[in-house]
Parts: sequence; structure tokens; C-alpha cells
Amino acid sequence: MKWKWIFVGHLKRVVYGIICLQEKTAITFVRNRMKEEVSLSVAFKCQSQFENWEKALDKKLNAIKAEASIIDQSKELYNEYKNSPDNTIAKDRAELHLKRDGFSIENYMEHLKERTLSFRKNLASFKLEKEKFIENKAKVDEAVKVLEGVTVTQAKILYKDDKKLKDIPIHEVDKLLQEYRKSGNLIPLDKAPEYLMNKENPKPLKEMSLLDQYDKFRKDNQFVVNWIRSLDKKEKAAEEIRLTNPAEYAKRKEEMEKQRVAVAERLKHVKTSLSILEKAMISQVKSQYSNDSRLNNIDGKTAVKILRANEKENRVIPIDEFMKYLNKTRQDLSDSHGQNQEHPDSQGRNIEPNNQTHHNRVQSEMMSNIAYSINNLMDDSEKGRKTNIERALEENKYRRKNNDGRSR
Repeated sequence: MKWKWIFVGHLKRVVYGIICLQEKTAITFVRNRMKEEVSLSVAFKCQSQFENWEKALDKKLNAIKAEASIIDQSKELYNEYKNSPDNTIAKDRAELHLKRDGFSIENYMEHLKERTLSFRKNLASFKLEKEKFIENKAKVDEAVKVLEGVTVTQAKILYKDDKKLKDIPIHEVDKLLQEYRKSGNLIPLDKAPEYLMNKENPKPLKEMSLLDQYDKFRKDNQFVVNWIRSLDKKEKAAEEIRLTNPAEYAKRKEEMEKQRVAVAERLKHVKTSLSILEKAMISQVKSQYSNDSRLNNIDGKTAVKILRANEKENRVIPIDEFMKYLNKTRQDLSDSHGQNQEHPDSQGRNIEPNNQTHHNRVQSEMMSNIAYSINNLMDDSEKGRKTNIERALEENKYRRKNNDGRSR
């Protein structure tokens, strides 16, 4: 344990004694944002949050562009309406399109002013958020870069510059270091893969339920996805030195190729395991509902939802009980729409639900979600027979009309 505290003290000296002010600022930003002690895995988690933020910004930008297009088009449509003679297709078409886009002919200029002011406000807000994103993303990327270097340095000290370290992805090395900081247990590098595989859930698979095994491999799948993303970023960074430093580029390329082989094998194992588990869960659901033909074409995702609901309720929920929520949800949406129409002032209120209401809402969402999945996966043959009957009725109706016309 004495070596452990020497090591931890060395970490603090490395992080806070050698790095520059800009790097310290970046690490402090990640710590304050994530509200926990900074490690490489925490920085990766923060980086993932920024990826989601970037996607949200892209959606906002698309919405702003769409609104700008609508406003510009409305001006053309309004001019077309004013300049077109009465009772013409052009005039009616312009009025119809304006209404579709939320404008009225009578108050067009007022609506245009309101929409333009709102558009400018949203655009200004977007620009500020985008600037904040760019500034802070740079800090997160800087923190990741610094902590990767710190992690490599610490691992070399701890494992006495063992050459096997080069074959282990940096985020896995970080987990080995975290285990050492937490327990003082130094995992041998030849046992690292086994340790990392069992870290999330050390219970043997054969002792786990199908759902627990499924959740474990879903986590493993996300782990592999993050690993691939990390390799993609490293390859992109390596390309920048391909011409200026070919020797270092070749060295990095060789290391990344080894990791690509390892990640491909692991991904294949995870995907195969998930596929086998989904088939097993489909069989388990069909066994629980052996007399219900509505589940003949059930898929793995729906099977997972049903088994999870049954486990939560500690019973086998009848399919009819799920399906009641299909119509209930539609009615709730209709009632909610009507209430919003009658009480516009109620929109936007932040009413905190009590625990029981929240539980009921979560329960209802779970049940209706399963009901929709079952409904979408039902045998289409019944729908097809209904369509054929309807088609035959329409043909008979058409024949009767023709016969009536001839008799006249």
C-alpha cells in the first residue's frame, strides 16, 4: 500500500506540477462539469456528452434554416396573392400555402414581424450557444489529450515500461489504473483482458438471467463502439504527421492495426452473443405465451421489453393487458389536446408530479410502448384479408353504379 500512495502522489505532481495553465484550465473545466474527480474515462464521458450536444445544435440549425426559408417564401406568396386577380387558382394557392405556414392574409404583416423577431432571437441564441460549445469542446479535447499522456506515463511507471502496454487500448489502461488507485490491486497485464471483460459484472454468465446477460453485452457493445471512435480519432491525428514524421506515423499505424484486429474480434463476439440471447428471449416469451398467436412474428427487441415488464411486475402480464394501453394512450392524447385548447394558460407550466403520478406515467409509457410494438409486429395476413374484402365491396359498389347508369 505504501507504493500506492507514492504513485498517487506522483499523479498529482504530474497533473498539477508539469502541465501548463491552459491544460490545468481544461482539466478543471471537465471536473466542474462532471462533478467528480477527473480521470481519462470521465473525460471520455464528457467528450461523449459534447458529441450529443453537437447533434442537438445541428438540429437547431436545421430548424432555423427551415424557418428562414418559410419567412422568405411567405413574402413571395404574399406578393403573389396581392398581385393575382380574384377567384384565380394562383390567388387561392398563395393563400393556402400561407395558411399552411402559419400566416393569415388579414394579419400577414403583423405575423411576419412577429416571426421575424422570433427568428432573429433564436438565431442570436443559437450563435451564443455555438460559440460556447466550440470554446468548451476545445477544453474537453485538450483535457482528453493531456489525460491520455498522463495515463501512459503512469502506466509505464506502474508496470515498469512493460511492452505489453502497447497492445492495450488507452481507455482500458485507465481502468487498470483506477483499480489500482481504488484497491491497491495491480492487475497483471496478461490477465487484464479477463479482468476488463468481467469488471462490469463478475457473476458467471451461466448464473445470470437472459436479461442480465443481454444488458451486459449491450454495455460491452457500447464499450467497443467507444473504442472504435477512439481509434478513428487516433488515425485522423496520425494522418497529420504522415509526411512530416513518417517514422512516427508508421509506428502509430502498426499499433492501431493491432487494435483494429482486437476490436473486430471483440465486436464479432458481442454481436454474436446478442443475437443468440435475442433468439433465446424470443423462445422464452413464446413459452410464456404459448397460446397467443399475436406473438408468432415477435422480434428480439420486443421480447426484451416484454420480459423486462414481466420481471418488473413479477408476473406474466397478459397480452390483452398490454393492448388496453394502445387505445388508452390514444384517448389520453386526445383528451390532453382538448384540455390544451380549452386552457392555453396551462401550457408551459412546470408542475412537479408527485411520486405516485410519476410512477403511473412511467408504467403507462412502458405498457403502451410494448402494445405498439406488438401491434406493429402482428401477422399482416389479417390486415390483408380486410383489405381484400373492402376491395370487393368497392368493386360491387362500382358495378351497381354502372348498372344503374345503363338502366337509365
